[in-house]
Amino acid sequence: MLTHIVQKGESLWQIANRYQISLDALIAANPQISDPNYIMPGQQVNIPQWWQPELPDADDDDLPNCCNSSARPCIYTAARGDTLVGISSAWEVPLPALHYYNPGIKADAELKGGERIIIPADDAWPFAYGYQTSAKMRQPRQEVRMAKNPRRRR
Repeated sequence: MLTHIVQKGESLWQIANRYQISLDALIAANPQISDPNYIMPGQQVNIPQWWQPELPDADDDDLPNCCNSSARPCIYTAARGDTLVGISSAWEVPLPALHYYNPGIKADAELKGGERIIIPADDAWPFAYGYQTSAKMRQPRQEVRMAKNPRRRR
């Protein structure tokens, strides 16, 4: 388990986003924090790592082809112009899971024909929801300052 030292102005929500884990997982890994809305600079926060499944290699010939098998994980050979967003929708795989298993490929980037994309196993899907934030804590509100309208008279 990693340890993060809280900096001035940080919240658990920001720390969870930084490490790409769910807020619920971060809170569960830190029973010493009695109030998740109140953390102090210098405080140690445990960062769970158990949510990360082992990545198979896209070049592994032992993985079946998705078009010939219903087994998962499997390899999908991308057609020219495919995107991870489109593949996610077509194969009913959460985009965060697909993105995790295929690092370095932007979600909306058009793929070259023949690229090998890993379609993860069903049991890997729950980890993908770790990217979602919890309703227990809301995103910190950012101040929005309105520019003064020079044409407006007081």
